[in-house]
Order: sequence, then C-alpha cells, then structure tokens
Amino acid sequence: MAKQQQSGIVAGARRLSDVQGKFQNLGSTFVDASTNAYAKDLEKKKERQKKSEENLAKANALMSGFKDDVDYLAYTAEEQAVIKNKAVGFRNEFADLANIASKINDKTSPEYQDVQDRMNMAKNKMFNLAKNTKSQKDFKVNYKADLGNYSKGGFNADAIGRGAIIAGAPISSINDFGDIVYSDENGKEFLLSEYQLPATTEAAQEAALELVDLSEKQSKASGVLDANQLKGLRVKVNNLVGSKPEIVQTFLTAGELSPFDFDDIVPSETAQQEIVDRIMNGLIDTRGSLYKDAKNSNNTSGKNKGRNNPIYTSMENLEKKYFNTPALNRALRFTADERVFTLGSKNTEVTLKNDGWYLQSKQPDGTVFYNKYTDVNDLLERNSNLFN
Repeated sequence: MAKQQQSGIVAGARRLSDVQGKFQNLGSTFVDASTNAYAKDLEKKKERQKKSEENLAKANALMSGFKDDVDYLAYTAEEQAVIKNKAVGFRNEFADLANIASKINDKTSPEYQDVQDRMNMAKNKMFNLAKNTKSQKDFKVNYKADLGNYSKGGFNADAIGRGAIIAGAPISSINDFGDIVYSDENGKEFLLSEYQLPATTEAAQEAALELVDLSEKQSKASGVLDANQLKGLRVKVNNLVGSKPEIVQTFLTAGELSPFDFDDIVPSETAQQEIVDRIMNGLIDTRGSLYKDAKNSNNTSGKNKGRNNPIYTSMENLEKKYFNTPALNRALRFTADERVFTLGSKNTEVTLKNDGWYLQSKQPDGTVFYNKYTDVNDLLERNSNLFN
C-alpha cells in the first residue's frame, strides 16, 4: 500500500515536471517570438521614419522653389490680410502637391509630371501675386508723377478714374490667378494687370512740334507744290497724326494743343482724315509766306538804303523844285544836264521830264528803250538796286 502511494506520488511529480517543462518551453518560444516581432516593428518604424525624413527633404527641396516676395509693409493692415490669406492658400496648395510628388518614386511617370505641372501653376500664381503687388506700388508713384500731363480728352476719363481708385482705394480682392482686383465707382471689377495708365499729351505735343517745323519749312519755301510734293507732305502729316491713337484724341480736345484746335471735329473713324486735311490746307496756305516777307523785307531794306543815297536826295530835291515851277518856265530854269542822273554800276541814265522820270534801257543790239516812272519814289520802288 505504501509502495503504491509512493509510486503514485512519483508519477504525479513526473507529470508535473513534464508539464512545467513544456510550459517553460512554450514561454521561451513566446518570448522569442515577441522579441522578433518587436524587432521587426522597430525596424519598420525606423524605415518609415527614414522614408518620412526622405519625403520631407524632397518636399522641402520642392518647396524651396516657392517664393513669397510680397512687400507686405507697403500695404494697409486690411490689404495685408487680403494678400496674406491668398498667399497662404497658394503656399498650401503648392505644399500639398509637393508632398504628393515626394512620394512618387518614378519621376518619369505621367502622374509625377502632372503633379509637377500643377506645382508650377501654383508657383506662378504666387509669382503673379508678387509681381502685381510690386506693380501696384510702382503705379502709385508713376500715376502721381504724370498727373499734370494726362490728356483731358473724354477718351481718358475711365483710365484717369480707375487710376485714382488704384492709387487711393483699398484692394477689393485677389483672384485665383494672383491678380489684384479693384471695383470702380459703378461697382464693376477690373484687374490691375490689365489696367493701362491714362494717355499723356506728350506724344501729341511731339507731333505738334513736328508739324510746326513742317509749317516753318513751307513758309520759307518758294513756288507752288507739285502733285508729288503734295503727296509726300500728306504722308508725313498722316504719319505724325496717326502714329498713336491718343494723338488724334488729344488733338480733338479743346484748348489742349494751341494753335491746333480741332474740337469741332466729332471723334469718329474719319476724324484723323479731317485733321490731316485741315493741316494740309494750312501748310499749303502758308507756303512761301516767310519767303515773300523776307523778300519784301529785303526790298524795304533796299529802299530805305536807297533813300539815304545822296543821288536819290538830289533827284528828290530837283523833282520838288521842277514840278513847283510852271511848265513854261522849266526849260529856262533847269538845263538838260541838270535833269540827267547816272545810276547803278552800269551807269544807267535817268532823265526828269515834264511827266516824270525816264529810265534808259539799252538792248544788246544797241536799241534804246525808256521806262517811265511817275516820281523818284516810284523809280526807287521798282528799281531799288540802282541806288545801292
């Protein structure tokens, strides 16, 4: 009995030992498996972190191409908020795309190229915004500088009005392409990038000076313009007037380019032709005017000089005495030699007779002609060279 009990105890202990050994083996196996799984997870974690760091580096490299060059300090607090909100939106758009691009391994794939194209579009939006903000800053300076030179013509009204809005009113908004948007007095939106400064009178003034020069040249010219000269002159005038659209418009503005006053011409497709026609008529009318004046001036100068000539004075004194003497007594009082004078370098003779002065004219064949002059002043007027 005791032996049976001892045998049972030994057998039980052996079974327990076997169980414990198996449990220990299972625990060891579990621990080994857990250690391996942890190591693998840790390795994966490191790999993912490394990949994340690589992607971040790629994203940062891509983001370096995104430039925010806006001069925020040039704007009011309200305008800064509008511009910054749009700039942040463009940057976020670019950053999201850069993140996507960094995860695409095949840089030659259509997918990667599509993302790159969209990144470039986002970058261009920011570039456009920066460019427009700089343009707005420069615009305010330029608009003010030329304010006194803008043409007052009706064609300039919208440009001047919108320019005043850009120069003085806050930005309305920024569109999705980076354009600065304003609203005019009628509530109509317009883009800074599409705005053109008002036309100044400078181009028209330069054209006017050229026309004055043409007029002066015509006034000093002699003779009548032939068909080819007229055609050439018209081409010059047409090119001057029509070289820029604002020139015609400024010419049509009352009191802007004196003496060129065409404000009675209605702005139309034929306005330029009407202006050219008027200018041509003026040039034709003025042709030779200064030439004639100069010629007359020279003649007057010659006549004045002739009146100071001692011979002219002697002839004038003789003439007064002669015609104050009764006709019957003239032959007794004045000898033939007293009434004859020799004038000019060719020793031309002129004789005082009862009805005036007779100027002798000898022809090459020896024939002698006499030209009659009412008095000595008439002789001088028509032959001033004889007294020089």
